[in-house]
Amino acid sequence: MSSARVKEGYVRLNLDENDDPEPSPSTNPYLQQQQAIIDKQDQSLGRIGDSLRTLKNMSHQIGDELEDQSEMLDELGHSMSGVESRMDEVMKKLSKLTRLENESKQWTTIFILIGLIVVLLVILVLL
Repeated sequence: MSSARVKEGYVRLNLDENDDPEPSPSTNPYLQQQQAIIDKQDQSLGRIGDSLRTLKNMSHQIGDELEDQSEMLDELGHSMSGVESRMDEVMKKLSKLTRLENESKQWTTIFILIGLIVVLLVILVLL
């Protein structure tokens, strides 16, 4: 209960401990509603923070996996280079072998044709 005392032209207002010029948050429904909204937002932000931490951990794991995959692909690339050079050598040898085989067939064909010509000449001479 407030009382006013006038002293030398000033008015002084005395407040008891129970008199509060501003209502406390527990008594003001608007402040309670705002506090509830803030609490909900804090909870939502907490969940978002947890989700972001989870995503961060997952992205680090994905990054590590990509590095491992990159190293394996590099190793595979080096292995494939060796295989490619060996395959080139084998193909050259096969080409050479095919050429030799074709050349021997050609020589065989030439000798057979020469033999036929000789036989035909002998037949012509005898007739």
